[in-house]
Amino acid sequence: MNEATGGAAADTLADSLVALMNAQEVQSARIARILHDDVNQVLSAAGLHLDLIRMEHGTQVPELTAKTAEVQNLLGQVIEQLRELSYEINPAVVERVGLVFALERLVERFRRQQRAPIRQKIEPRLRIPLRISSSLYRIAEAALENSVQYSGAKRVDLLLRGTPSSVRLEIRDDGCGFDVNQPPSQGLRRGLGLALMRHHAALAGGTLFIESTGQGTIVSIAVRDWE
Repeated sequence: MNEATGGAAADTLADSLVALMNAQEVQSARIARILHDDVNQVLSAAGLHLDLIRMEHGTQVPELTAKTAEVQNLLGQVIEQLRELSYEINPAVVERVGLVFALERLVERFRRQQRAPIRQKIEPRLRIPLRISSSLYRIAEAALENSVQYSGAKRVDLLLRGTPSSVRLEIRDDGCGFDVNQPPSQGLRRGLGLALMRHHAALAGGTLFIESTGQGTIVSIAVRDWE
C-alpha cells in the first residue's frame, strides 16, 4: 500500500469512527432523557408515596416512620446518582449549563473517577456561540481522555481564555507523548480521539494544533472572529 492509499484509508476510517461516535451521541441523549425524565420521576413518585404511608400509618405503627425514612434516604441517593449519570452521558450538556460550567464538571469527573491530576484555569465570563462551545467541550473531553488514559501524565492543565470575538482552549500534559500522524487503525482509541478533535475543530471553524513529544502533549484550538 503506497502512502496516498494509506492516507486515504486512514481518512476513511476516521470518518467512519466519527460517524459512529455521532450515532452514539444520539443514543446517549436518548438514554439520558430516559434516566432524567422517566426513571427519576418514578423514583420521586415512590418517595412521595412513602410520605403518604408514613403520614397515614405512622402513629399506629411507630417503627414504620424509621423504615420509610431509611428507604427514602436510599431513594434519594439513587436519584442523585442517576442525575449525575444522565448529566455525564448527555451530549447536550453544554446547551443546558454553558461551556464554563460544563468544563468544570468535566474536569471534576476526571479527577473523581480517574484520580487524574488536572488543573484548570477557565475565564468565567466568556460568551461563546453554542455551536462553538459544544465543539470545544468535545475536544476537551477527547484530549483529557487521551492524557489520562494513555500518557501516564503526572500533571494535566486545561486552559480556556478569550475575548468578545475569539476563544482559545488548550490542554497540555507532561506524559509520554505519541505520534500525531499515527493512523487510527494503529491506535484505535487514541486515533478515534484525534479524529473527533479534528472533526469538532472543523465544525467550530477553528484551527487545531497538536504537538506531542516524549516530554508531553499540547492540544489547542483557537476560534476567531465569529461576530
